[in-house]
Amino acid sequence: MRYIAAFIASLITLTPMLASADQIADLQAQILLLSQQLAAMQQQGAPTGCPTITAPIGPGSSGPNVTTLQQFLARDRNIYPEAQITGYYGTLTTTAVQRFQAKYNIVSSGSPSTTGYGRVGPKTMDVINSMCGAASNDVGAFMQVSPTSGDTPLEVVIQVTVNATNSCAAATYKLDYGDQSPVQTIQVPSGVCQPLQQTYRHTYTKSALYQIKLSSGSHSSQAEVVAQ
Repeated sequence: MRYIAAFIASLITLTPMLASADQIADLQAQILLLSQQLAAMQQQGAPTGCPTITAPIGPGSSGPNVTTLQQFLARDRNIYPEAQITGYYGTLTTTAVQRFQAKYNIVSSGSPSTTGYGRVGPKTMDVINSMCGAASNDVGAFMQVSPTSGDTPLEVVIQVTVNATNSCAAATYKLDYGDQSPVQTIQVPSGVCQPLQQTYRHTYTKSALYQIKLSSGSHSSQAEVVAQ
């Protein structure tokens, strides 16, 4: 990249010394083309941007979705220290996704094909989109529910992460268990500019399909629990 920049500079320096108008026009066209190529290379290497991941991707994938995923991961050097923006989902990207999943309590063991560890599936997509504020139902929060099915009485553990967008403003979140029990209110004080985690336990005594909803204002995210 630095060689292209140096060549552009040399062309600019030499241009006034050339007498031919055709040569000057040709050199100016080359300078424009090389400048565009340099800008594209710089943009490709920049670990900026926050993607909207619209479909699952995993090892072996390639294309724009992988590029934007790598740009997102590269914002945190502890997660993706190599920061290589290649558009190919290889070993480095898989390892970076695993670090991301472990950091945000999505999954921390297994493999891409068994537990999704190292693969961007629905849960990892939701967390990334929530952190980016990209999803239409985003509240800057997400939750992990376990188990999601079982015999009654069914006790579930709900790990909630709020303020995933690192906002410094005060916010109120509500956790509705979906069975007409009291709604849990979660407060984020002003000046807390990092994610907060809370763990809740709830028992379902009747067989039904329940919608657990985490909301803030008119925005919400949901998870399903089947009590049998």
